[in-house]
Amino acid sequence: MNTWHYLRNNGVIPTLKHALYRMSELKNDRYFGIETNNDVKLETLGIHNGDSAQYSPISYAALKLALREVEPLPENEAFLDYGAGKGRVLIVAATLPFRRIVGVEFAPELVSVARHNIKHARYCLTDSNIEILERDATEYDVPANISVIHFYNPFIGNTLSTVTENIASSLRANPRQMTILFANPDDFERILQEENRIPREWIIKTKDIPWPYFKQDAPYSNSYRIYSLDSRKPANQT
Repeated sequence: MNTWHYLRNNGVIPTLKHALYRMSELKNDRYFGIETNNDVKLETLGIHNGDSAQYSPISYAALKLALREVEPLPENEAFLDYGAGKGRVLIVAATLPFRRIVGVEFAPELVSVARHNIKHARYCLTDSNIEILERDATEYDVPANISVIHFYNPFIGNTLSTVTENIASSLRANPRQMTILFANPDDFERILQEENRIPREWIIKTKDIPWPYFKQDAPYSNSYRIYSLDSRKPANQT
């Protein structure tokens, strides 16, 4: 009945794309031996914060395309996922040669699920150090060896603004290259353009990656924007 309803409202091609997307999601969860598919609403988590977003998993296909844009890594580089949810992004990142993988998640229920998934995940690199922290993202100091940061719209507004400043502070204290993978970066783009939390001189290039199976019907919708940063470049202080 759900398939027929979707077909009637969206047509044949979108229905086929949606079916392929759902099959890809289930196949990848089964491959890793985890469960990360079902959405979780904020009310269920007891979160009443206008900046927070409900848990929805990023598409496996989209995530893998975005991670292909990450430059080869020197030793000891680390990966950070804000709003780690059930741990999907952390587990996929563990298939890459990161020395350390960190997730920051505010909801205790999701942290518990993520730790269970990480413990039971198959086919991850055995020497990967995956850690998920139950913490308010605004209170997390970004370590000096973080070279890749991932966001899938975990929060907006003042929370995202503060987190962006924390990232910039880490880049100032320890000048280095960094890649930010941001899914649907509407609010992040506003912060960059209006608040200048990250100096424009540090942004070497950006690249947009549309998500497979999804329609791009608005700027930044259903797509990643990949930001290549280098804080070793002098920033305009005016």
